[in-house]
Amino acid sequence: MAPLTRQLSDLGLTPRSGGDVAVTGLALDSRKVIGGTLFAALPGTQAHGAAFIQTALQNGAAAILTDRAGATLAADVLAATPAALVVVEDARAALAHAAALWFAAQPDCVVAVTGTNGKTSVASFARQIWALLGHEAVNIGTTGVEGAYAAPGLHTPDAAARAGRDGRRRCQPCRDGGLVARA
Repeated sequence: MAPLTRQLSDLGLTPRSGGDVAVTGLALDSRKVIGGTLFAALPGTQAHGAAFIQTALQNGAAAILTDRAGATLAADVLAATPAALVVVEDARAALAHAAALWFAAQPDCVVAVTGTNGKTSVASFARQIWALLGHEAVNIGTTGVEGAYAAPGLHTPDAAARAGRDGRRRCQPCRDGGLVARA
């Protein structure tokens, strides 16, 4: 079976340079990049992902997604590579959109809970309410995966993990198994 590939344009991304290449996966961790991957160099709390573009390219990244600050930080590295470069205003939002397009099968209802305290409880309560209403449901958070589906891995996966390569293990089986809601 041939690996799944998508053109950058199929993911809603327009490269500034390097062309509309086909990518084989999405990654935020440069150590997880393999040949053909789109590496998302996002701003972080400790460092900008642009600091890891060199490693991602050495590991075979076919394309880099970043913001203006990332493109500036890695300008020398990016100038020396044929990899496609996508520069957007909000790289995190662009990655989330691309990840949603990568694997379209998701539960019919997805709820995101934000705030300082009580997120895990609220997500768990939402799942329990859906279950009491007869719907297959799951919540994913700091306590792991609870409900109608169990998946290994990080407690709270990033956008690429939720809908990208790791999402194939998480969300596609949820949808294929009749899961209609996720919190």
